Amino acid sequence: MEKRLEILKRQFVWIALAMMLMQFSIARISSAFAYDAGSVVINEIAWAGTTDESNDEWIELYNNTRETIDLSGWSIDDDNGSSIYTIASGEIAPYGYFLIADSEAALKNVSANAVIGLSLANTGDSLVLKNAVGAIVDTVNGSGGAWYAGNNTGKASMERMDPLEKPDSASNWTTATSGNGATGRSGTPVLGTPGSVNSAFSGASVKISLEGNEAQFVKRITGGGTVCHGKDLTFSLLVKKEIRFF
Repeated sequence: MEKRLEILKRQFVWIALAMMLMQFSIARISSAFAYDAGSVVINEIAWAGTTDESNDEWIELYNNTRETIDLSGWSIDDDNGSSIYTIASGEIAPYGYFLIADSEAALKNVSANAVIGLSLANTGDSLVLKNAVGAIVDTVNGSGGAWYAGNNTGKASMERMDPLEKPDSASNWTTATSGNGATGRSGTPVLGTPGSVNSAFSGASVKISLEGNEAQFVKRITGGGTVCHGKDLTFSLLVKKEIRFF
């Protein structure tokens, strides 16, 4: 009887270990495939470099999700494999940006999240963003023709207008019209917005409403500005009558 119990105990332990291993494997597979097309997008491309140095190219990624995403092993395929830019390690925050620069010195006052030797042709490249298992997450300029926007004279970057628009479309890209304070290696202002909302952003707007008979809500916006998808919006509410929240 004791021998039987011992055998049963051992079998139970092996079954429990097998189930734990299966759960771990499933979790890893789910993690690898959790990010669908458009979850992270190529959001801005400085294919002409900066006024200070034409080789100081950079690419900005944007996270459309509410989760922190590990970009380790992700890559950007340039012109069907003529160049592959692999991210060794790094995470992109929810609704955040991830900056890939050709050199640590490319931007004087903005730190890159990854430094990778970039080689973007001024005549145009196709760029394909892939996750760690090689699945395509985003494509820009898939035909490989001339860049959709940006210019080589003023070194203006090429900006995505709406990061939630998934299809690879020239109509969703335009040339940067202003900067965010970033400067090139010698201190000259960059015509682009590395690490922040694009100057041409035209994504979803914010709508606030309060309904009910017990209160009237008046929204007043002064000074202008942009609130990006997924970001916090702070406002004040003056309550003139008691409101019960359940």
